[in-house]
Amino acid sequence: MPPATATSAASLAAYLSTKGYRHKQHSHASCASAKEWADSLRAAPPPGVADLRLTKTLVLKPKGGSLAAAAILAVTADDSEFAVNALAKHLGAKEARVAADDVVSTLLGVPKIDATLFSLLNASDPSTITVAVDVRLFEKPTTWLGFRAFASDTSVFVTASNVQAFLHDLNVQPVVVDLKDMQPAAAAPKPAGEKAAKPAAAAAATAGTKSEVDGTAKIGIEVKKSEDFSAWYQQVLTKTEMMDYYDVSGCYIIRPTAYKIWKEIQRFFERAIEDLGVEECYFPMFVSAKALEREKDHIEGFAPEVAWVTKA
Repeated sequence: MPPATATSAASLAAYLSTKGYRHKQHSHASCASAKEWADSLRAAPPPGVADLRLTKTLVLKPKGGSLAAAAILAVTADDSEFAVNALAKHLGAKEARVAADDVVSTLLGVPKIDATLFSLLNASDPSTITVAVDVRLFEKPTTWLGFRAFASDTSVFVTASNVQAFLHDLNVQPVVVDLKDMQPAAAAPKPAGEKAAKPAAAAAATAGTKSEVDGTAKIGIEVKKSEDFSAWYQQVLTKTEMMDYYDVSGCYIIRPTAYKIWKEIQRFFERAIEDLGVEECYFPMFVSAKALEREKDHIEGFAPEVAWVTKA
């Protein structure tokens, strides 16, 4: 177990003071999102903090590959852009996805919006979490790094050198990454002969792209369908609250809106097949070991979670 836990601004401040880490706590108006938090601090930075860099944190669930970690804690400058799967591959995983709220709270003891490096204090075993840190955060040891302090109206600022000391004291060896090599895929070039977009349309597209990459918590879709269909489709489902991820690979939480859509599809399909005279039946939901072995490449990421029935 870590030497302490921290789930509030007060408990975090007490821990940092006890350890002697150089820090400043700052109260401000309540911020409901990560973007609102960052915009607020840029507009009114805390007094006495000249060299400031705000951070954002993503908790990722890796899948496949050689990475044995239960999760990836990616801590970056709040204006850094990167492709999640590019980072996952760099760390040894096949791919990764953003962890669901319940996974984050179980792993780190705080809501997803409050996940930071300091939430490692709540992890039962920090060594099971791979910590990836943006190289920009450690460029200067005296830079103040800004984090949410487990509260919507409080932030904490810790110097880069003291953040490194914090990780060292937790026996966490971060992987320092240069995200310049992990940028989201660029849009495909237009075919030869295709007319250029009108200036107004081009300006709108540029504004749309900027809105997609600014900030850390966005209501809209962050990627374009034409550039990364898989990521686009996942965000459509999660940001419209139709589904959420579960901590068992291959299993998902189907939320009310999606379930209503599914019921409508069922009703439509049932009427269609009844009109064709098709009769319904059920088959066993078990798969033999021999049949599963044929799909070993497909199930690589969640094979350890397969439930085997050995007696009946």
